[in-house]
Amino acid sequence: MAKLIRRKDKNGIVLEKGEGQRKYGRYFYEWSDELGERRFIYATTLVELREKEKTVAYDVLTGIKQDGANLTLNEALEYWIKIREDDVTIGAIKPTTLSQYLCTYKNHVRDSLGNLKIKDITKPKLAAFYKRKMADGLGISQITNIAKPINQTLAIAEEENWIRRSPTRGALKAVAIAAKKSQDGQETRVKALTAEQQVSFLHWLGNNPARLPLKWIVETFLYSGMRIGELSGLQKPDVSKQFITVRHSFAYFSLGENGRGKMQRVMQHPKSIAGKRIIPLLEPAADAIAEYRAWMTRNGIRFAESIDGFDDFVFLTRKGWPLTPAGVNNALKRSVDAFNKEQAAKNEALRLPPLSCH
Repeated sequence: MAKLIRRKDKNGIVLEKGEGQRKYGRYFYEWSDELGERRFIYATTLVELREKEKTVAYDVLTGIKQDGANLTLNEALEYWIKIREDDVTIGAIKPTTLSQYLCTYKNHVRDSLGNLKIKDITKPKLAAFYKRKMADGLGISQITNIAKPINQTLAIAEEENWIRRSPTRGALKAVAIAAKKSQDGQETRVKALTAEQQVSFLHWLGNNPARLPLKWIVETFLYSGMRIGELSGLQKPDVSKQFITVRHSFAYFSLGENGRGKMQRVMQHPKSIAGKRIIPLLEPAADAIAEYRAWMTRNGIRFAESIDGFDDFVFLTRKGWPLTPAGVNNALKRSVDAFNKEQAAKNEALRLPPLSCH
């Protein structure tokens, strides 16, 4: 029977199966993964190498896939994007929702946390990342939106055996507690205008012909309760003598990779079944819609281009496109700033808070 010869390192220490030492002294450990491919880890000392071997042995035992574990969060996100794009195709989520997630990820994650390997992302690192975002001035709702693609990507990594366990559970706890404490005892940030503010603002808008189109848009919002996408997508057949029928919404967004694609205009169904509804057409809203339509006719405003087969929009911009949240919000900001400036010049106490069509 042949005698077993045990290999040794340069110091005469016996090396275990799979262990070796390179010419210049660096240690390595070699093994085969579940597909039979050779894998290596390296260390400067044998003690360090054997500590790493324990992790490898556990990974092999639990089925952790080394290729997946070495993906960065940015690389792993590509798998999540593919799944979400399939969801868009079957109508499980809206393209605008995916676009918003990708844009948020690009702005806040891609160039920082996104560069880490998923196996190196821990709960303390995630918690610290979210705390920094809060320190930068982001609110809890914004941070929660940042966390969604991260959480879902790491959940995929866990299911694919790229990592043992997703580190996301509880990572938002500290910022959630901080947000709650900051809001305790404070008034709600988002508030409806008072009746006095509404009357004063509409009266002010009505005193200048250039501001009349915005006045009619605001009146339609106030007396119908429609969301901006619903109002923008409203078709002439949707408005009868007594009712407004909400069937679709308009969206203007980018759905390119990481939010870098060309802007698109689309018509889509409301967010939920409950979003399809019939609204009583109150007289102020009816008058506002009629005035806006008459203003479009006087100014020769015609629809620029059909969107998904829709071309009879109730509200159009001067360039012939449906209204967008950004466009309406910019108009509201300019008007509120001008209103408050005039009020201050007249020493009037009434002021308007920042307004959003959302």
